[in-house]
Amino acid sequence: MKINFSYSLRFGLRNKLLIGVGGLIVVIFAGVLWFIGNRIEVQTRNQIQASFERTKNIFDRIEEIQFNHLLESCILISEQPQFKANLDLARFGINEEVHQTVLFNANEFLELVNTDIIFITNSRGELIVRTDQTDKFGENFSQLPFIASALEGNDPDNASIYIEGNDVYRVVSVPVLSRNDILGTLTLGFKIKYKEVEQLKEDTKSEISFFLNHRLLVTTLDEESAVDLTKSTFVYNDKIQEAKATNLRTNSMEHIFKDERYLVVFSFLSEGQSSSDVMYAIAISLDSALEPLRDLQQFILFIGLVAVLITFAISFLVAKGVTDPVKKLVEGAHKIGSGDYNFSINPNTTDEIGTLAKAFNEMTAGLRERFHMEKFVSTSTLNMIKQIDKDGVKLGGERKNVTVFFSDIRGFTAFSEKVDPEEVISMLNMCLSKQAKLVVKYGGAIDKYVGDELVAVFEGENMVDNSVLCAIEIQKEMQNLNEQISHNIRIGIGINTGMVLMGNMGSEERLDYTVLGSNVNLGARLCNSAKAGQILLSESSYRLMKTKVKANSLEPISVKGISKPVQVYDVIYS
Repeated sequence: MKINFSYSLRFGLRNKLLIGVGGLIVVIFAGVLWFIGNRIEVQTRNQIQASFERTKNIFDRIEEIQFNHLLESCILISEQPQFKANLDLARFGINEEVHQTVLFNANEFLELVNTDIIFITNSRGELIVRTDQTDKFGENFSQLPFIASALEGNDPDNASIYIEGNDVYRVVSVPVLSRNDILGTLTLGFKIKYKEVEQLKEDTKSEISFFLNHRLLVTTLDEESAVDLTKSTFVYNDKIQEAKATNLRTNSMEHIFKDERYLVVFSFLSEGQSSSDVMYAIAISLDSALEPLRDLQQFILFIGLVAVLITFAISFLVAKGVTDPVKKLVEGAHKIGSGDYNFSINPNTTDEIGTLAKAFNEMTAGLRERFHMEKFVSTSTLNMIKQIDKDGVKLGGERKNVTVFFSDIRGFTAFSEKVDPEEVISMLNMCLSKQAKLVVKYGGAIDKYVGDELVAVFEGENMVDNSVLCAIEIQKEMQNLNEQISHNIRIGIGINTGMVLMGNMGSEERLDYTVLGSNVNLGARLCNSAKAGQILLSESSYRLMKTKVKANSLEPISVKGISKPVQVYDVIYS
């Protein structure tokens, strides 16, 4: 079968661009929209998972705080001599008089320790008093696990669960001892109440619910959502029972409450009378968490539609025959990007494309000149040039707190008199190149070269440390260099920190962006005073140095231009 491409060939470039570029934009925006939506949903789920972990930690912390409070209160009460004496009255039996006596004590303790319930039994586990039902006594509570453990003389490791009707308590029970005899037990407890659950919701930004076997005890959800959550406990019963058996919480599960997606996890309170039948659910609305995503998707969709319309309009205006010159321009851009500044385009036309080709060639020539010029201009000067506005260059500068760095090759003049000029230049370039690389490595800027002297400026919070570390590495680099060559190249370095004047110096015809001031002069004087292989710091630089570098205090030296002797420090390095 022969396919006829005549229609495709006759299809104009303008229409091709219209369909091709427009279709590409549509695909890109659709992909971006899908990708952003997918990523945000994944991140949202991860954030919700992290919220579950934080909420679980809050639960654990609350349990720990309540347990410690209950245990400390139990110990405090059980050690009261009057309480022990009253409890000893019930050793041989419980009557109304004993009940009322201990009840009076219990009510006082209830206000003191601020708990919801107090149980007191004798040594046989018979109830003497319970503060929530003051008329009851004599009932045997020894079958309750936490009471039975206390009757055996054991102190609890964690709180237990006590359930009566629809009320659930977290309780702690301790034995009341008189020497080695057990007089009875004391149990304190907190009731799980709606007010506390509401506070948990406020603290964790989650919906909190408590269940007893699949029966809802208390929840922060509305009635309809609470019904859906209760149903989910049956739907996920196998997973819940698996989590119960392993004493862990369930993995987050997605469920719909009132047409809204929620992520839910189930966990259990500590072991007790109910064998962990009391569980709690943490629910966070996935749809609410993703609500910002919907707005973002709509915004991206709107931007995408606008971009497609604009693209169609621009593509419709593109003239036939633009692609070949554009390819040449792209090729030239790639070559320039790779560092080939000798590339040029041969303009074959005199229209706008030809003008663009000529402009491209002129730009390439300018970039080539700039590339070579940058080697002769300091970094600070280049940065200044980039900041020049339409009004041009202005003389003057600004005061800045910087660290100035001076290095000078010792004995270079004598060295240059003994060897050929070519070797002198080669050696000088090698030394200055190694120093310049290290200055740049430590965040400094080369200000200028003056013969065999290098001047650099360090700025920023760690400018002193960077300059000192740079100086040490330069000295070590020179030591390594001397081991490789026949000459002994040694460098003296001076470092000073202080306010300088930084800006454009000179005239409107010839400018230099540099630093001036007494602190610059002091740095230069320190460099002149430094012996071969020595690094001298001024007082200001030494005090601002944070890095652990040893420096010896030297005798103050007299410096030209400064009336008083200057304190200097010699940096020690191996």
